[in-house]
Amino acid sequence: MKKCERIKKSEEFVLDAFFHIFTLCLILGLFFFFVVAKLERENLQNEMEDGIKKGLDSVTNYPKNSTLAADLETMTKLYNEENEADKVYNQGLVYQCLTILVLLLFGLICVFLTMRWSAHKCPNLGRIIGQNLLLF
Repeated sequence: MKKCERIKKSEEFVLDAFFHIFTLCLILGLFFFFVVAKLERENLQNEMEDGIKKGLDSVTNYPKNSTLAADLETMTKLYNEENEADKVYNQGLVYQCLTILVLLLFGLICVFLTMRWSAHKCPNLGRIIGQNLLLF
């Protein structure tokens, strides 16, 4: 096997860009699924509860009306849990995010191995990882 040659700045840039994009997608995906989605769900739930309460306050004699009470109980059951369509959509978002991350990681590994085995370059992956982690 040939001895490793020193990697050029332009070649290192390719690995750096792949790893930077992978890290960016990973951090933003985690932030979205664990912070933004939770806040959005809570705010939407609060808005619905406030809207229903304001609507009920405008209706006269709603506690005494049994038909209205039954309808309100049905509405409460419908909106208490996540809709099946929303579950499928949210799962699709998670799968898309994971697919993108896996493809980016696979591309990074392919570029690294191609440089290492075919071009006989020795990229310093530890330094690239360190720089990107310090950046974030």
